Parts: sequence; structure tokens; C-alpha cells
Amino acid sequence: VLLPHGSEHSLGSGTDASGAVAISTKLGRDIRIKTIEGSDVTTKLVCGRLFYNPGANDFLIKLLPEVLISKTITSDTEFRREWIVSNIAAEIQIARPGWSIIAANFASALFTIVLRDHFERHPVADGVFSLLADSQTRKAVIAMLHNPAHTWSLDELASVSATSRASLVRAFARTGNPPPLSFLTHLRLGIARQKLSSGSAALGQIAEDVGYQSEAAFSRAFLREFGVRPGQWRGTATSS
Repeated sequence: VLLPHGSEHSLGSGTDASGAVAISTKLGRDIRIKTIEGSDVTTKLVCGRLFYNPGANDFLIKLLPEVLISKTITSDTEFRREWIVSNIAAEIQIARPGWSIIAANFASALFTIVLRDHFERHPVADGVFSLLADSQTRKAVIAMLHNPAHTWSLDELASVSATSRASLVRAFARTGNPPPLSFLTHLRLGIARQKLSSGSAALGQIAEDVGYQSEAAFSRAFLREFGVRPGQWRGTATSS
């Protein structure tokens, strides 16, 4: 379970509504080991915070829901995640020199896998990662992701990318994507779809967040892109 935005939360078994349980805490270097006293439960949890350098990757965090539950997709994925978690736990327990660095790098790898799995199952827009990998298109796409509601022009996007309008259009085509402004429409609607699937914001607010002046215009664009109205999509996503 990942809480990308640092949401406040509490954790419990759900068996004691009063929450009156005795918890012992053992401090050890950079970690706290908490144990429910007198319990024979064998479940173990490794909890922690991952710090990253703010910058170009901020948009990935912004696109994530409040709570992300990483579910098993394939047996291979499950094996790799279990292997990484077991290594994190082992480094914490053994605490040999350099354990915190090793555990942190395993945590970064786990975080990357969770992100990749999430965006493979819930793509923001087709082609976004191929554009981010291209040096000529990366800056334009990051600008769109940071501010999808802005009324971007081709001139502005070319300026952000430090290239000409024609060169930017050719670069988008080279990666197999539509022209920049057409891609912007796909991106806006993809972000809206993410918001509909993972939150309870009003349709009008979502429309405004992704650059539509009215809920009606947003609904028409969403229908053209995905074949359903935004409200229908939200109902389907909630029920599944």
C-alpha cells in the first residue's frame, strides 16, 4: 500500500473497535520496531517513507491517487516484489554496516515497480513515456503534465522545448504520437479519467482542472475519447 501524498492514516486489525491494545516499541538506530504485546499474530509489516528529489518527476506523484494498492499482476511480478521486501526486512533485522543504504535502494526499486505497474494498468495517455524518453519532446510533455489546464499554443510548447514549431511536430511524429496539441487533448482526458477513477471531486472541478471551460464541453470530449460519459466512467470504476 502506497500513500503518495503523505495522507494521515492509522493501522489496525479491525478486531478491537476500542483500539485499546498494548504496543511495545523498541528503538534501534533509524528504525522503530512495534509489537502488540501478548499477541500471537505472525503478520509482519515493513513501513517507511521514501524521500525523492523534487523536479521533473513531480508530475508522476501528482497523477497518483490518494491511496495506491499494488496488486499482483503476474507470478513473476509477485516474486520480484516479495524478493525485494524480504531483502528490505533482512537488512533491517541484521543491521550490518551499510544496511540503511541497501534497504533504501531496495525501497526505491520497489517504488519504481509499483509506479510502473500502476501506469501500465491505468495509462494517463498512450505514448506519454515514449515522449518523455525523447530529448526533443520531453520538456513539452512535462510542461503539459505540470499544467494541463493552461491554454497551450504550439508556439509556447516549441519555446519550452527550445526548438521550432515544425521540429517539435516532427519529433512527436517520430515517436509515433499525434501532433502536440492533439496529444494535449488525449493527455487532459487521460488525467481526467485518473481523477474520476480515484477520487470524489465534482465533474465540474475535474473539467476545470484539465482545461475545459464547462462541464458540458468536458463531457462531450470525454465521450468522443472513451465512448462513455464521465459520470458513467466513474460509476464503472467505483463498482469494479
